[in-house]
Amino acid sequence: MKLDIKLNRKLLIFLGIGSFLLLLFISFFIHVAYVSKKGDILEGIEFSKSYSDRNEQLLQVFLTSDDKYRIYRPIEDYPQPFIEALLLQEDRYFYTHHGVNLVSVIKAGWETYIKKSRRIGASTITMQVAKLKYGIYTKSIPGKLKQIRKAIYLEMCFSKKQILDAYLNLAPCGGNIEGFESAAWYYFNKNIRELNLSENIMLCVLPQNPIKRAPTIKRTPSELIQARKVLFEAWLEKHPEDEEKRIFMDMQLSVFCKFPNETRHFTEMLNLSTNPLISNSRKTVKTTLRLDIQHNCEQIFKTYIDRNRHFGVKNGALVLLDWKQMELIACIGSADYYNDSIDGQVNITTSRRSPGSTLKPFIYAMALEKGLIHY
Repeated sequence: MKLDIKLNRKLLIFLGIGSFLLLLFISFFIHVAYVSKKGDILEGIEFSKSYSDRNEQLLQVFLTSDDKYRIYRPIEDYPQPFIEALLLQEDRYFYTHHGVNLVSVIKAGWETYIKKSRRIGASTITMQVAKLKYGIYTKSIPGKLKQIRKAIYLEMCFSKKQILDAYLNLAPCGGNIEGFESAAWYYFNKNIRELNLSENIMLCVLPQNPIKRAPTIKRTPSELIQARKVLFEAWLEKHPEDEEKRIFMDMQLSVFCKFPNETRHFTEMLNLSTNPLISNSRKTVKTTLRLDIQHNCEQIFKTYIDRNRHFGVKNGALVLLDWKQMELIACIGSADYYNDSIDGQVNITTSRRSPGSTLKPFIYAMALEKGLIHY
């Protein structure tokens, strides 16, 4: 009788543990199914508010709350040659593994921890996304195991396209620049679709060691040139027609190392907008401004201020509208945004002022219409 009771207790414990594990697995797969359908791999990651003119010329980009420049651009907008070069550099088997490349992990573990000859990375793009998304410290074995676990989780929840999209927009590219669209504007003053092959390859090799490889206006690191040459050799295996471009791989880079700084008053005004189309937008907001006309207006405006400075004219504002389409074409908020003596950061176009001068055009028009004054 006692034996039967003991057996029943063991059976109950076994059934209880089994039921708990089964419930745990069911809950996990329900969670995975929900995240796969409703989840956002970039949830919780803030992107910079950025604004462009109607021709997609970047006007201004603002820092995120964690002091990063991240300009979101969906994977569909990236040119295929760039994607191909990136996969060639970072993860050639991206579409065949399930988050972890076991062969690379074993090789890296052997070289790094057994032979202790050199440190080799074995991170797939999915593993890198896991590191960037969850802030994992991966230079220890527990950290690396956590990175692997999170990478497998991401592969279960999201498609390859979503994972690659996340990497394109989170990859470290030197300093506080993250994502390749941000890097394209910062280094080359143009969007990712306008880059040539040499510029594409330069960006693709940055994330592996952004501290040592990030170029400056005065210097192109030798590590960057060497890495670019190695990737170009791999590129030629698939695209031998680009052999003539080899000469560009040895050249020093001409970089800007700054973001465009246009229409500061106007973009700051947009940045404070409560319009959901602007405030909730992850992508760069395209405005109706025309940057070429904006620059012409700025030059005319500066000339006017300089010519009339002896009359006491030190400041002013300008707004150019297309009254037929009801679109803003150019906007100047003050004579000099960075001049404190004229309170240059105050946007005169939106500041409250006496209505007297505003009414003058209408008064003169009425007087002309009634014949009270003449041209």
